[in-house]
Amino acid sequence: MRRRCVNRVTGIQYGREILLRTPKLPYACAHLSALWGAVVKDNTNIPVDVIAGNLTIKGKKVFYSNDSPAKVAQAFQESNFAWDGHVWVSFAGTIGDLSIFRSAYSEAEDHWLHQLIVTEFGKGRGLLLGCPPNMEYADKYILSDNEITSLIQPLVHLFKESE
Repeated sequence: MRRRCVNRVTGIQYGREILLRTPKLPYACAHLSALWGAVVKDNTNIPVDVIAGNLTIKGKKVFYSNDSPAKVAQAFQESNFAWDGHVWVSFAGTIGDLSIFRSAYSEAEDHWLHQLIVTEFGKGRGLLLGCPPNMEYADKYILSDNEITSLIQPLVHLFKESE
């Protein structure tokens, strides 16, 4: 299989395709990030990691877990994907986030997360590639290929249904 080197445009194209072909599920960061990471990893030669950790925006804890890295690892290894942190993709050190906007826009307009995202980014955004200075992604755990595969299985079925 021939693999291409990903650039910003390629990463955005894969991300947009995922957003277009998946239902607008809020708070599906682990599933969406796993799928985005797997697609880029399978079709390019760029180093890709799917990372679990914490997200703060303007110093406000948006998705945050006090769990130790070992406890986060254990949660993902046991297929327990319900935790309070966040999951994103790192493309050779560049952060990619498919779920932050879907999650925020799914809330009522007066919800603090909706207001924070609209104030910082505006309405109608789909994905984030790069990390604005007002955001901090703090990693705790890098998901294994097996954990990524188990997260994308439900989305693969959704893709098949939409074809």
